Amino acid sequence: MAVWQVAAGEPGRDYTQVFLDYDIMLIGPGRAGPHPKKGANYSKRTVNQNKRFAEKPKGNDVVLLRFRKEIRAVGLIKGYYVWLDMFSDVLGWDLQHSMRVVWTPIKKKKLKEITEREGIFTNVIGPMHTFSKTNEFAEYEKELKEYVTDRPPGRLPDIPPPLERDDIKHRLFANGFPEITIEAIIKTIESAKALNEFYKNPTLSGDKRPSEHELVAFVLIPLFEGLGWSKQLLAVEWNNIDLAIFKKTPTNPSNCIIICEAKKRGGILSGTYEQALKYVGKYKLSNVSKLITTDGERVFVYSVNYKGGTASLQGYINFANIRETDIILKDFNSFETLLSLTRFGNY
Repeated sequence: MAVWQVAAGEPGRDYTQVFLDYDIMLIGPGRAGPHPKKGANYSKRTVNQNKRFAEKPKGNDVVLLRFRKEIRAVGLIKGYYVWLDMFSDVLGWDLQHSMRVVWTPIKKKKLKEITEREGIFTNVIGPMHTFSKTNEFAEYEKELKEYVTDRPPGRLPDIPPPLERDDIKHRLFANGFPEITIEAIIKTIESAKALNEFYKNPTLSGDKRPSEHELVAFVLIPLFEGLGWSKQLLAVEWNNIDLAIFKKTPTNPSNCIIICEAKKRGGILSGTYEQALKYVGKYKLSNVSKLITTDGERVFVYSVNYKGGTASLQGYINFANIRETDIILKDFNSFETLLSLTRFGNY
């Protein structure tokens, strides 16, 4: 038997609740497929970690669930390694490597007392492995098991697979889009997916691409053109805004309706709309209805309350996996978000 630790995200990308809700632990990257996968463009550290996760843990081993250096739950492993594609997009990360774990939240007084006994993890300097054995807790294994709930794992979420090309075409047609526009949108989605796959492979793209300017030029502008916006209505670096979108010409403040901020690929997007919201107030863009933060693949859409100076999440889409239901953002339909980004959907 052993005691393991697993991380559930990073600041701005906390998926602890996914682990707790579905009695599971997840790591990535998993886009290359189940372990072992030959030819995946992963670092040696990542390959070794995936191998450790898939092969080493045993049933009834203890796992500590942590966020940063805070232990949030203690669990028992139930089952074995499984690659699950439903977890291909967890706040932008591909976490298909999975194992069932029944969790007991750390709020249990005795568990909290044990896990804080040695100040474990708080003394660690530098980055930690996402998943590893924690020898510091080995001596407490039997004690931890006394207070951890032992039960069968709960049900996994009912997440439908990503929409296929024909699904998207039929839905666009049913929403009144002309065939020429439907073909342009499909082509746009496929082009964005292909370019983002290129960027994911540093052997091909290098380790410094894409910059935010490159994302705007090669991904965002073609994307919004495909969604029905003409070049005349897309302004790059307008008033220092990465991409401003206008309902009509002239392209002045009163006609600006969407602000788009590009972020580094793979970075944190949820909740990073503050800069765009500042531009709305600074330039008195009273007709802006949407803020967008994107890394060229994932898109968060926020609705704007100009008078209140606030914004709230309205939608999410990952162009690599357009799903009707998101594993975390359950209230948002990616296809509806796609419609909201088209010019047809902004009249």
